[in-house]
Amino acid sequence: MRLQPKSCHESVTRCLISYGSNLSNDLGESQNLIELALSGLSSKGIHIVKKSGHFRSSAFPIGSGPDFINGVVLCDAQNQPAHKIIEIVHEVEATLGRVRQKRWGARVIDLDLLDHTGQVLPDAATAMHWRELPIQDQMTQTPDQLLLPHPRIQDRAFVLVPLKVVCPDFTHPATGSTVDQMLSQLTPQDIADVRAI
Repeated sequence: MRLQPKSCHESVTRCLISYGSNLSNDLGESQNLIELALSGLSSKGIHIVKKSGHFRSSAFPIGSGPDFINGVVLCDAQNQPAHKIIEIVHEVEATLGRVRQKRWGARVIDLDLLDHTGQVLPDAATAMHWRELPIQDQMTQTPDQLLLPHPRIQDRAFVLVPLKVVCPDFTHPATGSTVDQMLSQLTPQDIADVRAI
C-alpha cells in the first residue's frame, strides 16, 4: 500500500486532474462514468493518490443543462510528461463517449489537466493571455495548444472547492495565489453552489 503524501507537492511528477459529468449514456449514469474515467486513468499509468469525493454544482451558463458532478484527483504521473498526460486524458474521454461539439456544453465526461508539477506552459505570456481572456471570448475561443496551469482554475468554485480537499497547500504556479486566496475572490453564492454529495 502506498503512503499518502503529507503535501501535494511531494510527488516529483504530481499532477492534478479535475473531472465532471452531467449526462449519462449506455455505459451508465454520471457517477459511474466518473469512476470508469478514473479507472481508465489508472490503467494507463496515472496513479491516483488522493480523490476529493464528488460535489454537485449547477451547469454554466445557468440553465444550460443538468447539474454537474465534479471533483479533483491528485495523481502521480509516473514520470510521464504533460503532453502525454493530456493524450491519455483525451483517450479516456473518447472511450467513454465524449464528443467535443459545443464549448462548455453538457457532457458525459470531462477531464481537465489542472497542473503538472507546477509548470507554466507554453510560456508565462501565453498563459496570462488565456487566464485574463474576457468571459465572452472564453465561451467561443479554444486554445490550440496545451496550457498549464489550466487557465480557469481561479474562476471555478467547482474546481477550487474539491482542489482544496486534495491539495490544500496548492499554489497557482503563475500567480502565486493559494487555494484560499483564489476562493476568497469568488462570490459566496458560487461557493455555496458546490455541494458535497
